[in-house]
Amino acid sequence: VTQVDHHWAFLTARETISHAADLFLVGLTNAEKSVLVDDMLSKMGLTVCADVKVGNAFFAGLSGGQKRRLSLGVALIKQPSLIFLDEPTSGLYAAAAAHIMDFISQVSERAKRIFIYPSSNRSIRRPLSLTRARC
Repeated sequence: VTQVDHHWAFLTARETISHAADLFLVGLTNAEKSVLVDDMLSKMGLTVCADVKVGNAFFAGLSGGQKRRLSLGVALIKQPSLIFLDEPTSGLYAAAAAHIMDFISQVSERAKRIFIYPSSNRSIRRPLSLTRARC
């Protein structure tokens, strides 16, 4: 997941994650993909804005924190064992950064995923617990 979020501005959050699921989850039926997409939107806290277009500099859409969570959702829908995040909290205010780091910690524990990220944010004091994660 890159430091800057790159999404198609005219797609909704739901469509963005759905397209990622279509590209990477080829062995699943459309119904199974739909369930996974809805679950990912819920886990990312994007249910309320699932049908909002991403937006860009020319028209309003998702907020910066929502776009960051959408990027994580797109990465996680692929179900990788290892995820590299490039400063996942850069450009976010403290509350949004704390929310994202809490979410990453929860996902690493629940889904047994390993996250590797550099961070220049000194407010992140708690390292992720990755001792139980397996590849």
